[in-house]
Amino acid sequence: MSESATRYSAGDEVATPDGRGVVAAVPTNDVEFPQGGGEDDYAAVEAGDDPPAYVVGLEAVGSAVYRASSLEQSDLEADDATESTDGDAVTDVVDEDVNGLDYLPEGWDRDSVLEYWSSVGGSWEECAQDLTDKFDAERAKQLCSAMKDEVLRTQRWRIDSSALRLLSTPSRSLVVFLPLLVVALSSRLEPSTDGLDHSVHAVPERVL
Repeated sequence: MSESATRYSAGDEVATPDGRGVVAAVPTNDVEFPQGGGEDDYAAVEAGDDPPAYVVGLEAVGSAVYRASSLEQSDLEADDATESTDGDAVTDVVDEDVNGLDYLPEGWDRDSVLEYWSSVGGSWEECAQDLTDKFDAERAKQLCSAMKDEVLRTQRWRIDSSALRLLSTPSRSLVVFLPLLVVALSSRLEPSTDGLDHSVHAVPERVL
């Protein structure tokens, strides 16, 4: 199968060589993807229209970059869905110490976040837009940033002004999770205390 034969979009649920996950971004320019050797450790990733690259937040933990030939459509909730594929990742899995789940309601776990992220098309901007209808803008940004931290298991997407753009694509409307999220978070979400700018809208082509 050629790289251009199958295309995926941000928010799609897929199987990878490292297990199932959600496509979190489809970079259209060459990028440097965070790796586990420290804050200056990045892997160079060639990305364009052909072959495309796919950043996938993995069900088990962490995120990595893959080509279409290593992915298959899947379903995080179906027991009989494809769980893993043959092939190789373009990068190692990044899994840094982030505290995104600390901002979410009791009972929410990584599975909940990935399902939610899929429902908003893998888009921070769509998440913020949906939640701003229910919360003030800053609070919505804090929540969406916390979820994106957990999906990617790194905060290095926040570093600069082009990364968020590279990790965001037009998305589907949030249908199932918003009512649950609004009820659960109305009295739980606290202001950020991690010292990072949760309102960042973009990141350099040096990240995601």
